[in-house]
Amino acid sequence: MSEEDMTTPLEAAAAAESMVDDSYDASADSLPPVVVYTATSEEDGEIVRGLLESEGIEVVLTTSGSPVYGQVFGIAEGQWGEVLVAPGDAERAKAILAAASSLESIDEN
Repeated sequence: MSEEDMTTPLEAAAAAESMVDDSYDASADSLPPVVVYTATSEEDGEIVRGLLESEGIEVVLTTSGSPVYGQVFGIAEGQWGEVLVAPGDAERAKAILAAASSLESIDEN
C-alpha cells in the first residue's frame, strides 16, 4: 500500500463526520409525548388513533383507569384515556382532529 492510499486518523474522522445526517434532532426524541385528545371511551380513542395513524402520525393510546376498576371510574369521570403523539407531530395532529370535528358537525346538520 502506498502512502497516497493511507488515510490519517484525522482524515478518517473528517470523512465520517461528513456522512452524519445533521437534520436529525436527537433531542426531539427525548421530549415526552403530547396529549392531543382525551377519549371518552375505548372506541373513541381507537377511532382517533386510526385517523392520525392513517395520516402517518405515530400514536400512543393510554387508559386512565386501573385494569380492575378502569372502565367504571373512566366512564364516571367522562374520560377513558388520552391520545398522545410526538411533540413534532402535535400541531398537525390537532389540525387533523379539528378538521375531522368540523366535518362531523356538518354531517349532523
